[in-house]
Amino acid sequence: MSNNSERYAWYTVVVVPNKEEQVIESLKNKINATKMGEFFRDFKIFKEPKISKTELEKKQRGENYVVKYINLYKGYVFINMLMTDDTWYLTRNTEYVTGIVGSHGDGVKPTPISKREFRRLLDSEIKHQKAFEERINQAPFLEGDLVKIIAGPLVNEEQEIYYKVKQVNEKMKYVTIDYESLGRKIVTEISWDHIEKMKK
Repeated sequence: MSNNSERYAWYTVVVVPNKEEQVIESLKNKINATKMGEFFRDFKIFKEPKISKTELEKKQRGENYVVKYINLYKGYVFINMLMTDDTWYLTRNTEYVTGIVGSHGDGVKPTPISKREFRRLLDSEIKHQKAFEERINQAPFLEGDLVKIIAGPLVNEEQEIYYKVKQVNEKMKYVTIDYESLGRKIVTEISWDHIEKMKK
């Protein structure tokens, strides 16, 4: 006879879109009320982080910023549980639940998703997270960008002059430009806080 740990499996529960969090909260409350915690191991909503252009600009200025997390699979939650008559009944009769994938009626219990498929879903979430981190940690300036000096001793109040970025130092957060003084070009390093990219 197999032990319970071998019988736990992930099931895909279909819910009303945008009610995923409420479904999990309702389920947890029902599980506590019925003392069925031993039958439910975990709950999962796969999400990806999103940041607006405005919030990204705040981050680049060193200000507080907000990241939102969007459901990768809207209308679905994933539950790791022991599928019994009682857990099946409890889950499908939770508010905003419309079904469980793999349930074919006639009293036949739903089929779980495979470990391989669940691993694929996890990998997809990780991939989205890494792509997001690469994006928000990317330097706000690139080689070849035209920038205007907006702070510091090199500000020109009389003319709007743009300089081409020669190099970007992401670690120290400065760019290198050629600045002309007294007819000579001088290589100058300027902090990201002191420049602004030309608006397209």
